[in-house]
Amino acid sequence: MSAEIKVRKRTEKGPTALERLERITERVLEEIDRQRELAVRYGASIPGLNTDMAEMERLREKREMWPALEKGFDTMIKLIREVEKARDVFEEAEIVAIRIKEAELLGADTETAEKFMAQAKEAGDAGSALYFLDLAKKDAEIKIKQFEEIRERAKKVLTKIRELKERGENTEPLENSFEKARLATQYESASHYLRLCEEEIERLEGDGKV
Repeated sequence: MSAEIKVRKRTEKGPTALERLERITERVLEEIDRQRELAVRYGASIPGLNTDMAEMERLREKREMWPALEKGFDTMIKLIREVEKARDVFEEAEIVAIRIKEAELLGADTETAEKFMAQAKEAGDAGSALYFLDLAKKDAEIKIKQFEEIRERAKKVLTKIRELKERGENTEPLENSFEKARLATQYESASHYLRLCEEEIERLEGDGKV
């Protein structure tokens, strides 16, 4: 077998172990770049990332490919975990923001929920952020339930006020109480003024005037 054939056979064997490590490392770096983009999108904080990347690059420059690859894998896994946590927080925050908006549109005071949201944004870790988001969501959902009840009661009261007005009754006291209920942002206050309306309507019904 000639020397030329031996050389050709060696080259046809494919990439060397070092070349394979380099290719795998490149794929790891591509995934790290993708995860870094996601980290920015979801607001993930990755402590020590720049240090890890610098160490990996130093090892590559020294052609210590296996240690470089190990460092890359560790960095990639850390990134993936942190991005998953940040994504959970991000998606939950979107849901909570919608709940708060629903409560606000119903006329509820959302200050407490918004404070919890602010604490979630300032939280140093995903667990704390999710804790405050859960508090915000629960508060908003309670307000939604309460003010949906207020809305249904208000509809009935308004219908009665219109009926009274059409019959020539003096509805000014009822309208005043109703307006206070409409402007109230606390459930207790809104419910109180609606109850005044309901009691006055019951009294008029008892007098046979409705």
